[in-house]
Amino acid sequence: MGSSKMRLSESRRRTYLYNQLSILEKQITEQWNKIKISFGDTVTYNGRNYLDKMQFDKLEMLHYLQEERRLNYLHSFTSIGKHHRLIYQTRKDFYRAICFSIGI
Repeated sequence: MGSSKMRLSESRRRTYLYNQLSILEKQITEQWNKIKISFGDTVTYNGRNYLDKMQFDKLEMLHYLQEERRLNYLHSFTSIGKHHRLIYQTRKDFYRAICFSIGI
């Protein structure tokens, strides 16, 4: 599970995804600034500043990825019960939902 080949593959995929996120973030920020300048208004999502929300979502996604890796590591050494698998599945679904919402 923790082979160097697998870690290299994960690293490449992570770099690709970070680059895609960076490109999208730049495009969104440019459009956000145009709206702010043109209309004198701030773009929000459910009442929150969208740029702040975007940064928070990115940090939250990274946190869940770290937790997923931690659970995978623990799972490789122990027998995890159904409750932990349910938490893992919920976090995995959350990560997928975030990736879908930002277009990855």
